[in-house]
Amino acid sequence: MRAVETRHGEQWLAAALIGGGALLLVLRLFDWRIGDHLWPFFVIVPGVVVLAISATTPGRESRFLAPAGAVVAGTGVILLAQALTGYFQSWAYAWTLLPVCAGAALMFVGRRDADPATAAAGSRLVKGGALLFVCFAVAFEGLIFHRYLSLGAGGLVLPIVLIAAGVVVLLRGGLFTNLRD
Repeated sequence: MRAVETRHGEQWLAAALIGGGALLLVLRLFDWRIGDHLWPFFVIVPGVVVLAISATTPGRESRFLAPAGAVVAGTGVILLAQALTGYFQSWAYAWTLLPVCAGAALMFVGRRDADPATAAAGSRLVKGGALLFVCFAVAFEGLIFHRYLSLGAGGLVLPIVLIAAGVVVLLRGGLFTNLRD
């Protein structure tokens, strides 16, 4: 069975190499240039190939391929969005979407293999990555890049937010209830 799985993976690899080589040959023969906005497909396509291999290959080995392929393809999609918009500074927080990609792949593999622990781990990655993305996007776009949140009032918003967050942490930790005892 292991030899069959190995040959199956080799066939996918061979198809990807032949397809990539044929595409490059056609581009060279006809002097077509990959535009400024299409270069991320050189990152997306290998990631999708690894994901396809993982999805069609039974066995434990495919569990390790799925998150890797999802992260590579996700990186390519982020780069494509940045290339289309010309807004590359968003990488300061867009990288937090990579755990979301890995988590989604783990959720898929966990459900496919009827492994609730893997699916749950993937779900935690998706939720954590999404939360980080929102927090970092607000922080970078609003407080650092000054795109969507105005700091106003001479820059008093950030110190007030930090003080409020500290008070919330103290209240949640029960500091004030311990003082009454």
